[in-house]
Amino acid sequence: MKRTTVLAVLILLSLPNHLWAQAPTPGATNFAIIGIALGQSLKLNLLAYPSTASIPGTVGYPSNPCVATLGYQDGNGNLLGATMPVTLAVGQTASLTLSFAEAIAAEAAIAGNAPADPANDVLRIEVVPMVTTTGNAAQCVATLEVVDNLLKVTTQGFTGTVAYPGAPIFGPESVYPLQNMELNVQGTPTLPCVAQLSFQNGSGNPVGPTKNVDTFFSASLTLPWQTLYPGFPGTTPPVEPLLITPIVTYTSPSSACIATGEMIVPIFERSWEFYPLEPLPLPLPPIYIVP
Repeated sequence: MKRTTVLAVLILLSLPNHLWAQAPTPGATNFAIIGIALGQSLKLNLLAYPSTASIPGTVGYPSNPCVATLGYQDGNGNLLGATMPVTLAVGQTASLTLSFAEAIAAEAAIAGNAPADPANDVLRIEVVPMVTTTGNAAQCVATLEVVDNLLKVTTQGFTGTVAYPGAPIFGPESVYPLQNMELNVQGTPTLPCVAQLSFQNGSGNPVGPTKNVDTFFSASLTLPWQTLYPGFPGTTPPVEPLLITPIVTYTSPSSACIATGEMIVPIFERSWEFYPLEPLPLPLPPIYIVP
């Protein structure tokens, strides 16, 4: 039992931690879908921007409050747990936490089922953090944390965004044995995601399953590690892990897909998320500005 616990902690600590790496952008309050597993929580944080009422050498910084409602939704747009309306003066913050247990209990209630036992029934759930602003969204900046409940540490951190790439383009990611890659997409409030989801290996060839989607909500496609490493552990894997690129191919001109990728360790269902590259110049479709 002790060996299993130590192994779990080592795998958790070895997963790449995506922590905040850029300065906050006014109005950056939007997040794509993200998965959490047993023993994890999401913590949604909001700041009334800027963090101080006056900054030396600047003129005209906004001093109005950040007025918003914090909450969480599932992939079908249903609320998960409580919401929190806030009115924050400049520099003030507020947070709303959703645990894994609360999320699956809310999903069970939506489906009209008895609350699931997180120890037995469900190991993972996908969630969309929501910040609904009132008035000037530029007064608000949001961040998101994935928290390990046992260790009481933040394992991942994300800043919100103002806009999403019009065509989600990912860079390649290393996939190791015992690690699945998952591609998640969701539509926008005004346009559905109409696309084919797939994966591509380092030679530019398709690998694994494909999936056609047409949805305002969310959809996912998983590339199992067994597809990349057949016969493992009976065979020795390559010295270097395989590089795999998630692909989102629009199949309709009236399409907007918000995409994320996840690397999942199936035995624990823990993951780390990665996002498409920054929006690129035309002739790619213009970025989708969140209303």
